[in-house]
Amino acid sequence: MKYIGQILIILVALIISWNGLATMINPQWMAEWFSQSPDGMHGISTLRAFFGGAMSAVGLSLLISVIKKEGKYALAAVLFLILVTIGRLVSLAMDAPNFSDGYAFHLVTYPIGPLVLLCLLIVGLRLMKKTNHNNGYK
Repeated sequence: MKYIGQILIILVALIISWNGLATMINPQWMAEWFSQSPDGMHGISTLRAFFGGAMSAVGLSLLISVIKKEGKYALAAVLFLILVTIGRLVSLAMDAPNFSDGYAFHLVTYPIGPLVLLCLLIVGLRLMKKTNHNNGYK
C-alpha cells in the first residue's frame, strides 16, 4: 500500500510539475492552452515566473514529501488544488455560461481535473501515512 501511495503522489507531482515546466519552456503554447493572451515580453515573463514557477514549486514540494516521508511538504499542493477547484467553481457560478454552446461543457468539466488530482493526492497521502505509521511518515 505504501508504494501505491507513493505512486499516486508522484503521479500528481509529475502532472503539476509538467504544467509548470512546460509554461517556463514554452509560455506561448501554454497561454493558448489556458486561453490567455500575454502582452509582449512582460506578459510572457509573468507567465513563466508566476504560473510556471508556482506550479513547478508545488510539484517539487510533493516529490520532497515522498523523499523525506513527511506530509507537511504536501500541504502547499493540497491548498493549491483546493483553490484551483474553488476558482473553477466560482467561474462556473459567476460567468453564467450559455448552456446552448460548447463553452458550458468545458466550464462544467474544468473543475473535474484539479478535483481528481486532489482526490488522488489525498488518497496517496493517506496510504503513505497509514503504511508508514511505524516508519515515521508524518
